[in-house]
Amino acid sequence: MEDRDTRRPGRPRKAPDEQKKKYARVSPVDRCRIIDVHRRGGDLKVLSETLGINIKTVRSIAATDRDTAKTRGGSSKKFGPDVVDALQQIVQENPSFTLEQIKRALKEEMPNIEVSTSTIDRLLDGHGYSVKLLTQRPVDRNRADKCREKFLSRNREYRQCSCLTTHQRTAAPNRLSLAASDHTVKWLPPYSPFFNPIEELFSKFKAGVKGFLSERRDDLLTTPGGISKKEHRRALLVEAAGRSMQHIQRVDCAAYDRHNYTFVQAALDCLDM
Repeated sequence: MEDRDTRRPGRPRKAPDEQKKKYARVSPVDRCRIIDVHRRGGDLKVLSETLGINIKTVRSIAATDRDTAKTRGGSSKKFGPDVVDALQQIVQENPSFTLEQIKRALKEEMPNIEVSTSTIDRLLDGHGYSVKLLTQRPVDRNRADKCREKFLSRNREYRQCSCLTTHQRTAAPNRLSLAASDHTVKWLPPYSPFFNPIEELFSKFKAGVKGFLSERRDDLLTTPGGISKKEHRRALLVEAAGRSMQHIQRVDCAAYDRHNYTFVQAALDCLDM
């Protein structure tokens, strides 16, 4: 059996700390000499030995018959700044548009542009825009058509999985307190999205993060050297989160309370919400 350290003849193995060598490039002056000799019908082999360039490289350059080499690699931009400006204007005028709606709006404005929703997502992300799911309005959650969508036609029944904590409504303390009170209690469901206190925190927190990022927009779009865009944005979000949590006050959540109170009367009337 062949020893592990025994290798076939060929290029020596790289050392672990050996850096990758860059591609050897032929200088523009040598390239012009090769093309000149080729066009005059000169000896390319002699020129190869004189310049110290591999004969195969010399012949491949001569076959192109070009004085200048093509650029290697690099990314090419499919869309110019006019397309990006149009996208930003569409989003600013219609922030609730989906990616598909943005695509149609861009097509109406620029009929000659073909762009996919994934490309639109990348272009917007590169300029600090994020895409999120629209929050369904509470009044629309129990519409008749929504209830039909939740109905399982196979089993002809409604199913909802959740983790609930039940409380005894008829316990002795409750009965005594209600009997001695002039008030009538309207029981809410085990979980009501209209009266969720934690939403107060999230509402103010998200507003603070968005405000911080809008003030630091130049920093958001400029990634410093030695760090990836993902790491850079994560650091900004962590900083934004730290500042936002320090400035949340009870008075800042008043708007959320006012919004919740708009559903109180419908809940007391036992309407289908």
